[in-house]
Amino acid sequence: MHAYGSGHADPSGLSTPVQPRTSGEPVTHLHDVVAREVTDSVEELRRQVGEPFVEVEVHCERGRPAQVLLDASQDAGLLVVGSRGAGLWGRLALGSTSTEIVYHAHLPVLVVPGAPPA
Repeated sequence: MHAYGSGHADPSGLSTPVQPRTSGEPVTHLHDVVAREVTDSVEELRRQVGEPFVEVEVHCERGRPAQVLLDASQDAGLLVVGSRGAGLWGRLALGSTSTEIVYHAHLPVLVVPGAPPA
């Protein structure tokens, strides 16, 4: 399984995009920060789920999330993405990335809803 990240996970487990500083400073370590955050999230999920472990490779790519995932899935048999709506309406509708993937995918897509609010 490949985990692709474009942000960091907050305590709820949702991914939040990481933005460069507006001051124009180059953020040369952004790739490493994102990779570490995604790897930490995967390890936390492994602890929560337990055995059997699934092999996961973390790749952090630049670009629009939907296009990065579609490009990376060229040789895949199934593309699994999460959906994280906000509120009741958000849980009934797909997000923009999931919608784009479902519309443009060349393979079966499974959209997994986020956990309901506690």
